[in-house]
Amino acid sequence: YHRIVDYVIRKDSSARIVLNPGSAYFEDIIAPYYGNTQVISIVFESMQWNYQRDNCIWSLWTDQKGSFNKGPFCNYVPEWDNIEPLKHVMDIGLLRRDQSAVLIYGAPSTSEDTIESFSHGLHANVGWYYITDRWDWAALPSDVVWQEQTSIADGLL
Repeated sequence: YHRIVDYVIRKDSSARIVLNPGSAYFEDIIAPYYGNTQVISIVFESMQWNYQRDNCIWSLWTDQKGSFNKGPFCNYVPEWDNIEPLKHVMDIGLLRRDQSAVLIYGAPSTSEDTIESFSHGLHANVGWYYITDRWDWAALPSDVVWQEQTSIADGLL
């Protein structure tokens, strides 16, 4: 990742680079870019069910260590899935809010669920969101979900 990110930054100082390793990752991937808002990292990409289920422990491979709260870390086992270093740099703001993103698909088409998704993300220090009620990434979210996202974003800016 570092070679290509550095190349893009050198080529275009106004470019935004989005890193998407496919799941949460070792914080070393983005560590050289802490504070550089050109570099954004996807910290969650999955179904809404994996982001804000009623009980995060239901999806874990073990319940021996409990679970994280709803949001981008809901699918990880504390202490065993090694997500704590990334979560820590997000919690303390070393990885700035405007450097992290979530991609949530299969979300219900209600404004309440969309607001809840944003709320969990804000609590985890996430700054960029793409929430869709569709399963196909090529289709835009329904009007309700799209409208709620733009309303929330307008209120945050």
